[in-house]
Amino acid sequence: MGVFNFLPFSMKSKSNPLYLAVGALLLRQSTAYPQPKPSQQSPHHHGAIQARNPGDHEWWPIKKDRTYIAFGDSYAAGMGAGDTEYWTSACRRGENNFGNQLNLEAKNYHGIGHKFDHGYCSGDTTIGANRQLDEWKNQKDATLVTLSVGGNDLNFAKIAEHCIITPDGAQKSKDECPKFLAAADDAVKATGEGSLREKFKSIYKRVFELGSDDVQLYVTGYPTFFNEKTDWCDKVTFYFWDPKHYDNPEDCKDNKCVFLTKDLRKTLNDKQRALNSLIEAVVKEVNDDLKFEKPRAFFVNTDAVFEGKRWCEQGVEEPADQNVNEWFFLSSWPDVLWKRPPRPGQPHEKRQDAETGMEGEIQNLEANEQSHRDEVLVPEACTTGVVAAGQVLRDPKDDGEGMRDWVCMAQAHKDDFDASHVHSWLPNSWTKTFHPRSIGQSAIMLAIIKKFDEANNNGNNPGSGEAKFGKFSERCKDWSIKDDHLVVATCTDKDGNEKKTQEDMNLCLHYDNGGLNPLEDGQFGKDCESCFFNEPFKGSTPAMLSKLWCICKNGNDPMSKNPFADLDIALRIQDDGFMNCLGHISAPA
Repeated sequence: MGVFNFLPFSMKSKSNPLYLAVGALLLRQSTAYPQPKPSQQSPHHHGAIQARNPGDHEWWPIKKDRTYIAFGDSYAAGMGAGDTEYWTSACRRGENNFGNQLNLEAKNYHGIGHKFDHGYCSGDTTIGANRQLDEWKNQKDATLVTLSVGGNDLNFAKIAEHCIITPDGAQKSKDECPKFLAAADDAVKATGEGSLREKFKSIYKRVFELGSDDVQLYVTGYPTFFNEKTDWCDKVTFYFWDPKHYDNPEDCKDNKCVFLTKDLRKTLNDKQRALNSLIEAVVKEVNDDLKFEKPRAFFVNTDAVFEGKRWCEQGVEEPADQNVNEWFFLSSWPDVLWKRPPRPGQPHEKRQDAETGMEGEIQNLEANEQSHRDEVLVPEACTTGVVAAGQVLRDPKDDGEGMRDWVCMAQAHKDDFDASHVHSWLPNSWTKTFHPRSIGQSAIMLAIIKKFDEANNNGNNPGSGEAKFGKFSERCKDWSIKDDHLVVATCTDKDGNEKKTQEDMNLCLHYDNGGLNPLEDGQFGKDCESCFFNEPFKGSTPAMLSKLWCICKNGNDPMSKNPFADLDIALRIQDDGFMNCLGHISAPA
């Protein structure tokens, strides 16, 4: 999104620690199952396949050996979400942006074996999005494009500055806020040449002109910031110099506070809803104009997944920087991570989704974000010429004077911003305000995956065990392992008819780091031997007996280990009774 033209600030309240420094809203191993047979036991740990349903991705537009590319503004770049570029790039790309999380989900969780690229850059408007498309390499290799753009064209940053943060006080806000709100309304309603509607349409169509014949485009919307129906925030101000709740609003002196009343919150949310409606409408128009046999452009509703995770939720006493259920940053707020992020080595057996609830945890601030929080630094403390443009600044974590340098630099140059550049002297702890925390980026990723399901699988998510796929242990019997890599089983189709087939697990399993993991053409058999299923025992269930055990080792892991692959996870049974592993269909036995 855009750039706030005002200063960072830090303070500490005796009753509730508040750390608000608003600088810039950027435009630019195994469970206790039976052990292996005594002769095959090993003293080393057992590795379980780390996957939910590896075959789920067959309806994703991310394909093996093809490219997924992500374009967009700071919401796509993930400003502040995880480790974020600083000195190296004005694009300020955070490692936990939804595009990279989706890339890792596909790569490390589903083993798709695709390629990932990105052009997103904090600060970009529709002009920047066109530049990103100009710089797009290997366009015909892409099967998936994600895009977030439009917030900067509506100048959401100026709306936040003049309608919410109000560093220059309430009176100036009353003069300036209505102008920016009216301009946003005009931009959304405009039609014809040069309008935002036509800019969107041109960008979306360019994706299909440049991309492959099977490329799909997923355009993300913008989540609204506030619960607009609660009472507490009627007496809360996010006033830049003193954000707090007032029991009596009249105690805020000198006409400096704008309070987050229900009317104001609704007005601000309405602007984002209007932008989302425009994006959704243009996506539909592009599908109609290009006369696709099936839609290939899709709007992703990201607002829905933030339900209950906005500012001013019921029972929350704002500002509340330690609340893991608030999924937006204010500057210098700590990050919140999804407790089960899609990262290598993390278990996924009990994964959450954005609808059933995502549990978050506070990520401690880095030292340079925590330093000097108790100091009250105001513009008046800056003397004329204390910091000149281009002067080398002391690191803010070195001492109080170093922090003062940064504050005074911001004061001296607060009017020098432009929409396509983020000055290198602005710390990420300031610039991430009004962006999603890492858990919010995770929720956006899940919203995209849900749209994959709706677009390509008729809403029939095989991860739920419904419709198109079924559980191996419930639908199959008489399973065995042949030649250490072929699973042979008799399974039922949707009508109850039995079919005996065999699945080559070399096509979808890989041995690495003591575990059997999903991977296209993983060839686990080159490292594993003596594979077997446990015999039935007292109290055993089919699910317990559907674990494929092997003895494995390789050059990277020369000590023999006994990992297992849970076939209720590794295999799904289709309606026709055939087994499916990472999209590979079994053959008649």
